[in-house]
Amino acid sequence: MKNTSFILHSSTLLVLKLRGTQDKSQMKSVKTVHQVLESQLGTPLELLVTIPQDPTAKKIPITIVLGIQSKSSHLSTLCCYHYCIPNRNGNEIFGTALLDTNNDWILDVTRQAATAVSKKFHRPCYVAWSAPQDHQYNSVEQTYVVKQCLDYIKNL
Repeated sequence: MKNTSFILHSSTLLVLKLRGTQDKSQMKSVKTVHQVLESQLGTPLELLVTIPQDPTAKKIPITIVLGIQSKSSHLSTLCCYHYCIPNRNGNEIFGTALLDTNNDWILDVTRQAATAVSKKFHRPCYVAWSAPQDHQYNSVEQTYVVKQCLDYIKNL
């Protein structure tokens, strides 16, 4: 678990660097929380979320780094990075993959999570996916991952 956490935290630092949030004033206005959740299929899901401290600060994005730990000894790598932003009215969401992957499952779950979080909380959202390359994905797990992201952020 420590290796995955280290890789997951390293991915987050990379994500924060790519996002350009090294501004100290913005760093003070956010909080980062880490949670390990058991999925329906028994594969641990690591969730690292950075959210604004002030709920009225609509320009500060929510950042989510998801990590799947495999039973194999392979280390996790940053596989995909997706960004979504609501329009001014909040009724439409625009998104793009900032780091694309050829794995449709990963691309779809990061897109769905970023879109759902951006729509629900009316703010920009970055979602990164970190996992071993040999992990086998299941479509049932995909819905679970998106639901867990929404539920966890809502309870913060």
